Amino acid sequence: MKKLLALIMAVIFILSFAACGKNTAETFDRDSDVPAFKTKVMAGGDFANSMVEEDVQLDSAGSAKLVYSGNRKIIRNAEISLSTEKYTETVKAINKAVAEYEGYIEASNEENYDDFTSLCLTVRIPTEKLDAFLNAVGGAATVTSKSISSDDITSSYADTESHLKALHTEQDTLLELLKKATTLTDTLEIQDRLTQVRSNIEYYQSMMNTYDDELSYSTVNMYVNEVEHEIATGSGFWSNMWTGLKESIYDIGVGIANFFSWIIVHIPYIVIFAVIILVLYVIIKKVLKKERDKKLLKEDKNAGQTNSGDVPSEK
Repeated sequence: MKKLLALIMAVIFILSFAACGKNTAETFDRDSDVPAFKTKVMAGGDFANSMVEEDVQLDSAGSAKLVYSGNRKIIRNAEISLSTEKYTETVKAINKAVAEYEGYIEASNEENYDDFTSLCLTVRIPTEKLDAFLNAVGGAATVTSKSISSDDITSSYADTESHLKALHTEQDTLLELLKKATTLTDTLEIQDRLTQVRSNIEYYQSMMNTYDDELSYSTVNMYVNEVEHEIATGSGFWSNMWTGLKESIYDIGVGIANFFSWIIVHIPYIVIFAVIILVLYVIIKKVLKKERDKKLLKEDKNAGQTNSGDVPSEK
């Protein structure tokens, strides 16, 4: 009987741990509630012969499930493009603003083309200072475009935190069971499950760290383009009309300046073409004059022959 009882208890032990593994694995589904899982507790002195199963339900309104009443978890990011005639001064102003608002530059890429420079920056700024930072860098140059995006991750954050709490609870339970295990088989099974739980804890903790970083710091993608002339921007009918008029006057001035600049640069070619055209003109003029003289001479001869034929002979 003792052997039969020991065999039955061993089977119960294995089935119980299988149920524990199956149910806890369901916690990895982010859209499901945290399910119940089996724990093994001591009912007496002897671990092998006195184990019983006790259902422990993680209450969704308790510590295993975080419920947000008004604190939303929102990730805010931005993108801004600037054009400037004073590239060096603008970059200095941006660096100053980054330091002033306690941010840092995550990535930077600078390129040169046609004697102008462009800069691409990825800046991380504390989320609560994002708007002030954008206003600061917007005053350092002309803003050609700006956009801000918001991503509400409240549900995902709460689910991840709930999974973490459930896994920590299971880990604590397994550690208690490990202390009370008296057989090698029990110890190995508990340690194997404990390894899985700790791996899952690391995974979800990494997700939480990423969420916290994105919530604390906003990512700002900045594009700074050096230009010959900044195109001013404004709002309203009169502001847009005045801006358009100034831009038209500027374009006309640039066109005239470019025209005279082109003439000065191409003077050697213009002189050569002028000489060639003059020589061709002289040659063509001489040829045409010679042809005209021949034609007049021929007409005079024909006219003389006609006149001599009309005069009567004397008898």
